[in-house]
Amino acid sequence: LAFLINFSIIFLAVWRWDLLLRAQGITARFHPIFWATCAGNFFNSFLLGLTGGDIARIYYATQLAPSKKVGAGMSVAIDRIVGMLGLMLLAGLVIVFFGRQFWENAETRRLVLIIAASIGAAVLAVALYLKQRTLGRWIRWESWRHRLPLQKVLEDMRQINEAYHNNRQVLLNTVLISVLVHILSIFTVYLIGRSLNIEAPMIAFYLVMPIINAVTAVPLSPGGVGVREYMFLLVFNAIGVHANDKVTAMSFLYYFGVIVLTSIVAGVIYLFAKPAAMHHEKISEIIAHET
Repeated sequence: LAFLINFSIIFLAVWRWDLLLRAQGITARFHPIFWATCAGNFFNSFLLGLTGGDIARIYYATQLAPSKKVGAGMSVAIDRIVGMLGLMLLAGLVIVFFGRQFWENAETRRLVLIIAASIGAAVLAVALYLKQRTLGRWIRWESWRHRLPLQKVLEDMRQINEAYHNNRQVLLNTVLISVLVHILSIFTVYLIGRSLNIEAPMIAFYLVMPIINAVTAVPLSPGGVGVREYMFLLVFNAIGVHANDKVTAMSFLYYFGVIVLTSIVAGVIYLFAKPAAMHHEKISEIIAHET
């Protein structure tokens, strides 16, 4: 069940990425986007961190829209950012509704502070983004922007920024999809924990897993191996779960029984179900509309 739930997340990821591409006027069929997402999922298990597969997605994104390579590639970076914002939003909701019981516990108080600080930084970043025009006037951006090198790249970035800034509903929708992704992802860990008789309430998983996921995403080891196990022990000990053998087993089952298994299935799709239109000579067949 945990594997099926985790595999279904791929379809949500496809939906989210498609919305971000459409915001830039890039409309591709489902199959190429699904295939490229599977490619990214597959390479996540072998490259550093849980973001290594983004390199593969950026490469194939530029094939999806050859005349908008910068925008297509940046959509992957924006996709990762909204994913992290969704994670922070979910963690914030947990703190708002259940933070008191964790704050009263000296062992979990530090976790609450770390999450609260991360959320505060995310809120500040979003506020600055939404008020970028005001900020630009303050720093007189337009008066010295043209003196910088790489003007073509800067102009492409400006157009990408305008596309997303003028489509805030798209950004909101993608963040909400990200919240659903993380709800499902963390629920798979809870199911594994239940199967191992780990005594921790479900809501505790939604408090600690955002920290684990955020740290594991940092490119420190292939697939986050080692980092994930350390973080599982650290944060679950912090909430009073000291059955280290079970916690370690939960981490291994989550990675090898869910993440790796999902990556293997995604890898089979990547290797044997490549859309014919992904070949360079047929790119035009998969671009339904590009402005």
